[in-house]
Amino acid sequence: MPGMMCHFTYEDFHPNDEFEIENSCIEFIEMFLDKEDNLYLDFHSKDALNYIELNNFRNVFKKFKIKDYKYLSATIENENAKASFSIDFWGKIKGSDTKIYFTGEGDMTFKYEFGFWYVQTVNLPKME
Repeated sequence: MPGMMCHFTYEDFHPNDEFEIENSCIEFIEMFLDKEDNLYLDFHSKDALNYIELNNFRNVFKKFKIKDYKYLSATIENENAKASFSIDFWGKIKGSDTKIYFTGEGDMTFKYEFGFWYVQTVNLPKME
């Protein structure tokens, strides 16, 4: 038919789970640590199973700055996955100019449902 177009997405037929998990890790971390954008609060603040702990942590700070981030690896077993990353960031405490530094390895767990990898838990490194 004239003007008709057919589009196939390669990943629909040959998914790259590790690539999706890697992207999901950095997207979640950047969204979580971005206090100037309400995307996390409006849509994702209850995504993780440990969201109460994460939200309590996030609420202590007025600003975050990621100094370095590196995705390390993922272990995928059927519809579950665990990814690890290294991160170096600081958070400025609300009501002061004090910065707390966090450096080290963290991890995220995921569950595969409805064609997507969903964040289950997020563990950030402890403060220096």
